[in-house]
Amino acid sequence: MWGGFLLIITLNALFLIPLLHYTNIRRFIRRKQRAFSKARLTHTKRDQDRYKRLQKEVQWEIRRAHRRFMEEKVSESHTKNPKRFWAYIKSKGQEMMGVAPLKNSDGFLRSDKESKASILNHQFSSVFTREPDGQLPDKGPSPYPTMPNIIVCERGVQKLLQNLNCHKASGPDELPNQILHTAAEELSPILTKLFQFSLDTGSVPRDWKDANIVLIFKKVYRHNPANYRPVSLISVACKLMEHIIHSNVMAHFDVHHILKDNQHGFRKRRSCESQLIVTIDSIAKHLAAGDQVDTILLDFKKAFDKVPHSRLLYKLGYCGIQGPACRWIQSFLRNSTQGVVLEGTKSTKDDVLSGVPQGTVLRPLLFLAYINDMPECTSSDIRLFADDSLMYRVIRNDSDRHTLQKDIEALEQTWLMSFNASKCYVVHMSRSMKKTHRCQYRLHNQVLEAVPHSKYLGVTVAQNLQWDTHIQNVAAKGN
Repeated sequence: MWGGFLLIITLNALFLIPLLHYTNIRRFIRRKQRAFSKARLTHTKRDQDRYKRLQKEVQWEIRRAHRRFMEEKVSESHTKNPKRFWAYIKSKGQEMMGVAPLKNSDGFLRSDKESKASILNHQFSSVFTREPDGQLPDKGPSPYPTMPNIIVCERGVQKLLQNLNCHKASGPDELPNQILHTAAEELSPILTKLFQFSLDTGSVPRDWKDANIVLIFKKVYRHNPANYRPVSLISVACKLMEHIIHSNVMAHFDVHHILKDNQHGFRKRRSCESQLIVTIDSIAKHLAAGDQVDTILLDFKKAFDKVPHSRLLYKLGYCGIQGPACRWIQSFLRNSTQGVVLEGTKSTKDDVLSGVPQGTVLRPLLFLAYINDMPECTSSDIRLFADDSLMYRVIRNDSDRHTLQKDIEALEQTWLMSFNASKCYVVHMSRSMKKTHRCQYRLHNQVLEAVPHSKYLGVTVAQNLQWDTHIQNVAAKGN
């Protein structure tokens, strides 16, 4: 009897606290409304002052309730369900508009969902790289050993299934993560055999090669289909297989130190912060010595979508990824299709001719392997964070300027990868702007714009390496 009584008291106390808080707000609002009616009727200073006091109290209570609500959202995002927190943040923005009417190739706006899906799918397919026929460039004999064959472990598959996020979207097979997560123990033996067979034969099931493309709006003009970023939703089972291959390939890269130290993207114990610290420290030492440093901020044009498959597979083989693993990746990349899913309709499927699909597990690793030899092309210092590249050189005479220009030209020939010259900038860095010698640099026959400061990995880097501009930008964005 007493146990049930205490339980009722405890439950009432738990639910009563927030209820009492919102009840207080409603009570204050009713008192304010009565005070307003009375002040309007009597027109006395006493009643008007009472109404104004109650009005301020209501405002204060509402703001306090909102602060408590946000605190609960933030604490919940760290413990239970971060998706609810970000859904709230998204609702406060202007991302609920969906896809606006889009311009087709004739310049006319199309608003029906079928036309918009078709326009976007055509846009995403148009950026693919068509590899020329003929022999691939030769890097010579590989200095790296061959990676051992991958053995799929049942315990590892079960752990991957148990770690699935049930809130993530399913792929074209419409197999929910909830089922795979709940039945992890029962499904792991079957999937282990399936994964091992797929790997040994170097073949990827046809259903795993289909991708549904969903959209993320990037920047200002919503009627331009080029301003939308594609994200591929593929089979969850395929992603689990990718995790297995990714962990083995990355372990091989780490053991044999294959990835260059210049690359800090998508790697353990490296981050934007480590990249910025190394880069800024190096430039600051040159400026402290009284030198001028010319910095080129490079922007790849559709970097992940333009990676040519044959050259990527050649580079993987050069790094020691051969045999069944290489054949599996080849089957995964080739003969793949994609279609845009928009407002309940899906466009026709197009073949994926190049690139590493966004949203896949292997995407960042394959891109790192492809651009890994970029530092070998230049004598200037180059820093890489995935596709965010920065090259700089100490400039003491005309010879240094010519060398930096030659290094830029060498990057133009980076295995069919091109740069967006209109988004590449030059920053002439020096402690004394009066003594700075300015020189024009060209990329893809276009003169690069010289700017006093530019953003790199979220930090505004100024020509005198002072942080006033960065601080002002962060404060303005926060406001």
